[in-house]
Amino acid sequence: MRIYIDTVIFIDILKNEYPQTQEKFYHAIENGETLITSVITVAELMPQFNGNRKELSRFLKDHRVNVMDIDLESTLIASERWMRYLKNKK
Repeated sequence: MRIYIDTVIFIDILKNEYPQTQEKFYHAIENGETLITSVITVAELMPQFNGNRKELSRFLKDHRVNVMDIDLESTLIASERWMRYLKNKK
């Protein structure tokens, strides 16, 4: 199974905020799941590494996360779903 990892999940892991999120993430790694993220998420993560490309790349490699290009249509669909989530969250 392919599991998409979004920025929020990575930040939870980096800041050690939500143990349940971390458990699911590391369980997926242990089970050999294919973890993917988009180039957009990588750009959003850069501030967490103070702009250090090598550290960010090492983090992604160490956690077996594959970075994939994302086309415009997929980006728009993801944006629409994010807006729907935010609307329902209220």
